[in-house]
Amino acid sequence: MPSKTPKFDESLNQIFSTLVPHERVCNACEKNFQIEAEDIEFLKKLRVPPPTLCPRCRLQRRMAHRCQLKPAFQKKRCSGPDHTEDVLTFLDANSNTVVYDDEYYRSDEWDGLNFGVSYDAEKSFFDQFTSFAPRIPRQTLFKDPSNVKSDYAIGGMSASNCYYVAVPLFSENLQYGSSGFYSKDSIDFLNLSNSENCYSCVNVYRSFDCKFSINSSDCFSSSFLYDCKNCSDCFGTTNLRNKRYVFFNQQLTKEEYFCKLLEVDLGSQNVLEEYKTRFAELTRGAIRKNLDNQKVAGSVGNDLRQANNCYNCFQINRGENLRHTALVLEQMTDCMDFFGGALSSLAYETTAISDATLVLFSIWIRTGQNVEYSMECNNVQNVFGCVGLKNKKFCIFNMQYNEEECWPKLDDIKCAMLEMGEYGEFFPMTMSAIAYNDSSAQVEFPLKEQEVRSRSLLWHNKSGAGPAIDQSKLIQTADLPGNIKGTDDSILNRVIICAESGRPFRFTPYELEFYRKHRIALPRLHPDVRIDKLFEYSLPFHLYDDICKKCEKEMKSGYDPTLGYKVYCEQCYQQEVI
Repeated sequence: MPSKTPKFDESLNQIFSTLVPHERVCNACEKNFQIEAEDIEFLKKLRVPPPTLCPRCRLQRRMAHRCQLKPAFQKKRCSGPDHTEDVLTFLDANSNTVVYDDEYYRSDEWDGLNFGVSYDAEKSFFDQFTSFAPRIPRQTLFKDPSNVKSDYAIGGMSASNCYYVAVPLFSENLQYGSSGFYSKDSIDFLNLSNSENCYSCVNVYRSFDCKFSINSSDCFSSSFLYDCKNCSDCFGTTNLRNKRYVFFNQQLTKEEYFCKLLEVDLGSQNVLEEYKTRFAELTRGAIRKNLDNQKVAGSVGNDLRQANNCYNCFQINRGENLRHTALVLEQMTDCMDFFGGALSSLAYETTAISDATLVLFSIWIRTGQNVEYSMECNNVQNVFGCVGLKNKKFCIFNMQYNEEECWPKLDDIKCAMLEMGEYGEFFPMTMSAIAYNDSSAQVEFPLKEQEVRSRSLLWHNKSGAGPAIDQSKLIQTADLPGNIKGTDDSILNRVIICAESGRPFRFTPYELEFYRKHRIALPRLHPDVRIDKLFEYSLPFHLYDDICKKCEKEMKSGYDPTLGYKVYCEQCYQQEVI
């Protein structure tokens, strides 16, 4: 079949003709990185030039355009016609990007083509896009219409009564957390799946009535678990399988266990802090498996499930032929440099897509084919440099063309971008409408305010002036009730000052009732701070070179060796724990 962009393909073929595996220096961090033979195969398949940034800097750049890993909210004025209300959004209030409220955004009362502009191939693409894109309306929180009573929720689907949560899927009554799937009645969580009545849990699956637990599954009526499976009625345990009535790794009888449990009052702030400290000391000595992969073949990465031929990949649920990819929710194939999405193929330097194929350098594409340098488009084909389009084909910068006009124009644009060194580069972080400290990048690549501002990135000053607070309602955490017992509803009218960040927060009625029901002391920290502390238990999208602490074999690990954990290779771990 003749090329649709012959001049561009000829220029690209000249690059490919001399491209061989080699080492180059990252334009961002200035560290050396490898262009490997397998990378080149992908570049040729997807028809893109080699990257100028290392894989880590490319990941940071994509993550800076996403607010998915943890909830973050700001208020911004709706720009719809005759609209004056403020709407909740994760876009920065000080960015020049406009937003529409969800109802108006999803309506047929506006058309992205009305914002179209003619593209000048003689000028910089990114300069033109920087002026063009912010004028086009964006969604507020990317909430699914099936969400019910979940105004403070980012993304998700079929969520009910979820508050201050990122990506709740088919879940109910979740508060303060991220990635709650098929779960209900839980507070303070990170990666909670098919679970119920859980509190302060990280990577907990198919569990019920578990508190302060990490990396555990199929557990019931237990607290302070680390790497436990199929355990019930356990308290303060690590690396256990199929156990019951264990208290701080000591096997007890049923009677002994419940007598011991009667001595523990987690409703007391002092007692709770004591056991948090004891559990932290206990987990320091726990055995950790270097990588947590299941049903993988020919793959290198961590937290892989049903992965085939995946390299430098993380948190993959069913993936094949992936490179430098993280956070695949469901079935991705033939992708490189991808972050966050599902049910798509042939994507490169892209984030947040589903049901799409051949998507390059784009963000938030739902049902698309042959999409390049575009944002927030639904059901589109053969579009380039477009924002906010729905059900469109053959568009450039939101201008409609017929097919005969579109391809030659696109050929000129891509040739010019290639010559300027722009084609092949993802949107720079300076173009993100999300404050860096609200973005997913802050979780993986944390930066201080001064460094963020020095890079001309947005920063959300969360301790800045907010609505006026009645001083008579303020209460310091030191003055909170020392025990949940007897705490009356008047606490719902008080504004608590976080002991760590100094930021004000309040308890919700559901939250207070949850603490009463489960006999847990009132938290002293702002929800944002509590969520940040949960992320301390999650592993980065990165592999380290390490040595098994038992057999001393060289291995890849998800744990930073400088932290001094007892990390075993899979064989030694299986012998010791399973």
